[in-house]
Amino acid sequence: MNEYDVIVIGAGPAGLSCARFSRKLNPRWRILIIRRQKKSIIPCALPYALDGTIKTDDCIKSDEKLLRSANIDLVIDEVESISCEDNSLAAKSGKSFGYNNLVLATGSFPFVPPIPGANLKNVFSIKDHPDILSILEIVEDVRKAVVVGAGFIGLELVNAFYNRGIEVNLVEMESVCLPQNLSSDFSENIKKDLEARGVKLFLGKVLKEIKGEEKVKECILDDGTKIEADLVVLSVGVRADVSLAQKSGIDVTQKGIKVNEYFQTNIQNIYAVGDCVSGKSFITGKPMNGFLATNAVVEGKFAAMNIAGKKRPFAGIINPAVTKIFDLSCGAAGFTRDAAEKEGLRFLSSDTEVYSREKSFPGAVPLKMRLIFDRDTLTLIGAEALSKENVSWIINMLSLAILNKNNARELAFMQYCGHPPQIDVPAKMPIVLCAVDVLKQAKEL
Repeated sequence: MNEYDVIVIGAGPAGLSCARFSRKLNPRWRILIIRRQKKSIIPCALPYALDGTIKTDDCIKSDEKLLRSANIDLVIDEVESISCEDNSLAAKSGKSFGYNNLVLATGSFPFVPPIPGANLKNVFSIKDHPDILSILEIVEDVRKAVVVGAGFIGLELVNAFYNRGIEVNLVEMESVCLPQNLSSDFSENIKKDLEARGVKLFLGKVLKEIKGEEKVKECILDDGTKIEADLVVLSVGVRADVSLAQKSGIDVTQKGIKVNEYFQTNIQNIYAVGDCVSGKSFITGKPMNGFLATNAVVEGKFAAMNIAGKKRPFAGIINPAVTKIFDLSCGAAGFTRDAAEKEGLRFLSSDTEVYSREKSFPGAVPLKMRLIFDRDTLTLIGAEALSKENVSWIINMLSLAILNKNNARELAFMQYCGHPPQIDVPAKMPIVLCAVDVLKQAKEL
């Protein structure tokens, strides 16, 4: 039996991050990654292979050379059991491995609602490279598509099918697009843009049945509406893959594998990171999932540090995320205003609209932003942004401000750069404008 200092099960963003950071922390450790897939993928890139924005192979990461250069062993296999008592695991191939520290990075799987017809041909969910290849095999014959779920992936799929000249119908059980990602007034801009392009929206509706003989022909909604369809994509979220942990005696919750602030499970030398973990909110401390590759990369690094004895607690997630749907770039971090209201938080918020650069310069477009602050401490707890230009820079900046627990007093007087071809005039720095407005609301100015 081969013995390793660290074995990582799974090689998505969390697993790769943990293994590579472990190597940086200790060049002498024997490190092994075990994964089922021959190749790693870039999940967020998958929708863009459907309309030819990128090639399907661009969704695949060729990481074998990278791992070899880092002296990290890779085994393509499936772990069937873990023996916590003697620190060993058994793989489907019959091989067994011993470990000093084990990291579960088993990821997540698409949720398929239990509705009649979900197993018909031409009904898909999107999670891996083969899913895209299967759609591409039939997409030339598709005239009408139904996308179920108006989250980031769902809307990116709508964008891709539209670009291929396919008639697109979008079904979402909530009354707005991007219900988990933007407040309703911000997402209204996305809705109007979709409608203007002829995308048919069925918001506040639930898919009840998919009909067809061998392959899909129509979708039936809860109000009786019938939608013709040659293809259906279910994009209604994912679930943590806890099956291996559960049968190995590792504690799990409804949201994922239970870990402490050091990503340790109830077994001291077994850690878990990424989509398979039950996370917590940085702001409230309550259970919270964050199925994002960016979260996974950070969690992998924290686990590696704690395995190496450099104890550093993880404070929680704020789920910073951005996307671009047709011409509109949008994103958020922390609590949106709608989410803060739903959570019952006491907060103050401020909206502003400036230009992406000084308005006399070519390419200047409106940039809409909202900041949300804790009412009592004036600490930043959320941000939203929308523009026809890239908003990732401002969401990343505000994510750092949330994690640093910056307050309106600090942000109102922050120092910043300015250059007319790249950003609006100095008096219109949107972060400062919102922070000053909140100080006025709090009667501190």
